[in-house]
Amino acid sequence: MANNIYLTGFMGSGKTTVGKQLSQCLDWPFVDMDAELVTIFNMPISEVFEKHGESAFRKMETQFMETLSLKKQHVVATGGGVPVVLQNRALMRCSGWIFYLNIDINDCKKRMTDKDIELRPLWKNEDNVRSLFKQRQAAYNDHHFQINVSGQSPETIVQTIIKQLKENGYV
Repeated sequence: MANNIYLTGFMGSGKTTVGKQLSQCLDWPFVDMDAELVTIFNMPISEVFEKHGESAFRKMETQFMETLSLKKQHVVATGGGVPVVLQNRALMRCSGWIFYLNIDINDCKKRMTDKDIELRPLWKNEDNVRSLFKQRQAAYNDHHFQINVSGQSPETIVQTIIKQLKENGYV
């Protein structure tokens, strides 16, 4: 098994912030899937959804996950919808350890600026976002580790992840 670390969770759970800090602590490369996909498509995700549809975006996410699963010792902040696709969870599971950054939906919204919401097309309708949050819970719960991040600083979350990795003999 390769030993990548995959951070999953809903939009605004802190995957990117925690991922950057964790990668520095471990001295491993960091990959932000959403940022990389913006580069691949050469447009913001909201534009990809408008011009090509969500299914084209999800297909590219899976193709990118296939590439990432071949890497070793990378910290990966996944997009919020990545774990919903069973193939993506299988790729993550066989190539590393998956940490679900569990957060209350209201805390997610508090963390988001207007610009964050503008860049995330699924946040445009709050009722739909709450429904989506509930729909994704089963996929998020199908992970190696779950960390409640509500009210926790990124530094505390990183230390919790490192502690869990050490306790399980992964680092």
